[in-house]
Amino acid sequence: MKKALTRIMSLALVIVTLLTIVPLSASASTSSNKTKVFSYLTQEMGLNSAAACGIMANIERESNFKPNIIARDSNGLYSGGLCMWNGSRFSSLKNYCNQNGYDYLSVEGQLRYLEYELQKNGYKHIYNYIKGVSNTTTGAYNSAYYWCYYFEIPANRAAKAKQRGNIAINSYWPVYGNKTLTKPKLNLAGDTIHFDSDETITLSWTNGGKNTSNYKLYVAKKNTATGKYDWANSRIYNHTSSSRVQKINLSGFELGVYAAYVNAVHSATNNKAKSNYVVFSVKCLNHTYESMITKEPTFSATGVKTYTCTKCAAQKKDSIPALTSSTFKKTKMYTPFVTSNTRTAIRLEWQPMAGVSGYMVYVRDNGKWKLISYADASDCPGYTVKNLKPGTDYKFCVRGYVVSGKSKYLSTVSDSVITATRTATPKLGKVSRGVDKATIRWNKVSGADGYVVYMATSKNGSYKAVAKVGRDVSSKTITELTSGKYYYFRVRAYERVPSGNIYSYASDIKYVMPK
Repeated sequence: MKKALTRIMSLALVIVTLLTIVPLSASASTSSNKTKVFSYLTQEMGLNSAAACGIMANIERESNFKPNIIARDSNGLYSGGLCMWNGSRFSSLKNYCNQNGYDYLSVEGQLRYLEYELQKNGYKHIYNYIKGVSNTTTGAYNSAYYWCYYFEIPANRAAKAKQRGNIAINSYWPVYGNKTLTKPKLNLAGDTIHFDSDETITLSWTNGGKNTSNYKLYVAKKNTATGKYDWANSRIYNHTSSSRVQKINLSGFELGVYAAYVNAVHSATNNKAKSNYVVFSVKCLNHTYESMITKEPTFSATGVKTYTCTKCAAQKKDSIPALTSSTFKKTKMYTPFVTSNTRTAIRLEWQPMAGVSGYMVYVRDNGKWKLISYADASDCPGYTVKNLKPGTDYKFCVRGYVVSGKSKYLSTVSDSVITATRTATPKLGKVSRGVDKATIRWNKVSGADGYVVYMATSKNGSYKAVAKVGRDVSSKTITELTSGKYYYFRVRAYERVPSGNIYSYASDIKYVMPK
């Protein structure tokens, strides 16, 4: 465990005792932490395998790769972390992590701090030496020795430096030392442009070498806006060290350009060797057609329906038979839908029928269908039914008709649609206040199935629903309000229909200040 340099110079022996172990938010195994440390030292800090083995031998003796250990010595100074930073250096670790958004008890935060500390004047010589060791067993020994002697600085540091040098050679170099990988060569069989949803492309790659534990194949889509590939959301295919072929069914892909690469991976060290990229495009998969009648059929001529693929713009056309009285009679009118409701009017719209002269609109009245209007085809698709009663349920249906010579042909009637006019707008009565509460009252309106109370903290603020009551209720007490603060209230009536509730217009606004 390291000591402050001034205490080393005075040869004061400091007794350090274990204080506590703070649990990590997500438990990490020693093996996993070793992999993280080696990966950071070699890939982020640019050290060779021997240098990393030497540092890891020291971390084993200091903390056994547990970043959450905290201890206190006989002088009351705290130590902690992978390298058991002591006193002011432990405080510096915490300050650095807090300022840079890291948990000071995490592997990631401590490795970032370690790299930062090695760039400071008092430690640059250590970093320069470690970075220059040979990538051999001798380099691993020298790295461990130097790190112990000048960075950790334990009591009896010469003897402990030798011990840690031997640990680097015997325990870490056989696992992590110079595990070279060969860059695989990635190949795409066949064409690079693909059209059919049942098509399978084949990617294969060469061997990453004897040290390869497994392979990871990445496939990402190109973002057309940025021109970059979205590797953060790439598809990942995992393979064993002996499996080097991936067949991919393109049915789940989207239109676009894709790139792929493969990594040969050494699982213990997390070393990787990256292949070349291959690029392919998905022109169209599972044609998705949208249809449009580009020529209406008549009683004397056929029509044309054109289908256009929304992905690749491919088109195909079908002939629509000419209309006959018998076929038109069997044609079912599309179900109308409601686009607006007022107190006295309802707007119906529908999808047009081919070749019609117009439409007939019906309302259900006293158990029978009653024709209320002829709607000319040129004014469609839609009709506004007026002069209706407020807060009343209505059922409508529509059918098409064709006039040919002196004859009129009617289609099959559409399915019905049930809706309602808006109820009258409730009027607010007296709003009374109580201790931390307010009671809102309103008049009942005809046809309402219930009422919704809305509240805001300013007159023109955002009104949110705070209560929903049934048709027989005409007041509501809102509790848990703040005394001395103004609250604003509105009420709406609603009527239930199969498609959802039809609401009245909002009432006037009244406000109150609870006691």
